[in-house]
Amino acid sequence: MTLEEYIKRIVQKANVSQQDKEDLYFEIHDHLTSLKQEFIEQGKSEQAATQLAIQNFGEASTLGIEIDKAMQPPSQKYVRWLGWALFVPYSFVLFFKLLLGRYPYYFDSITLFLETGNWRDLNGLFNLTPFTTLLMYMTDFDHYNLDIILTNTIGNIVIFIPLGFLIPLLFRRINNVKLACKIFIKCIFLIELLQLLTFTGVFDIDDIILNTLGALIGYSTYAGMKHIWYRIKSVDKIDTI
Repeated sequence: MTLEEYIKRIVQKANVSQQDKEDLYFEIHDHLTSLKQEFIEQGKSEQAATQLAIQNFGEASTLGIEIDKAMQPPSQKYVRWLGWALFVPYSFVLFFKLLLGRYPYYFDSITLFLETGNWRDLNGLFNLTPFTTLLMYMTDFDHYNLDIILTNTIGNIVIFIPLGFLIPLLFRRINNVKLACKIFIKCIFLIELLQLLTFTGVFDIDDIILNTLGALIGYSTYAGMKHIWYRIKSVDKIDTI
């Protein structure tokens, strides 16, 4: 058995992301290469040194399970409970700010359309051109209060950062950015659609862009913290073997 085959057997037991598996692979490879070199310096052949390094390191399946356990965050069950304790009130606040707490301001556009039959009366309910709203704030900033600009730009990013952090914490299967991004976009699209149907807001593609950006910032923060934790624990575990 080669070192590469042996390491792959260990790594496949770890329930972590592909990136973390790759990092773990190289950590173990460096450790085994050093161990193999020690046996070569003792006069062993390369093949014999490889097998001795593997024997010294231990059984692949057992090590994989031990490393996986060591890499899991402490009191993971309690961390998830805390996550739910934060997620439930956050979800309520989110829906209140974006839906429940809003007055149906845009009902007049529907009324006017029903009276005139002119589709242009509905234009104010949609913005399907990316960055139109953002460019409007940049070019006509003197026509808007600063708090309105900040709320509709920075605020739209910040309010979804907790969602991006909590979703992968609560649902372990969401362990890659592509899947997370799809889920974030679907959730945000649904909120925009509900705003349109309840006349509490417009369907704005810029909102979807900014909200998704905020969620991805939250996801990246969680993924970065998790990656650092796994890296520290994997190195500690390997060093004790």
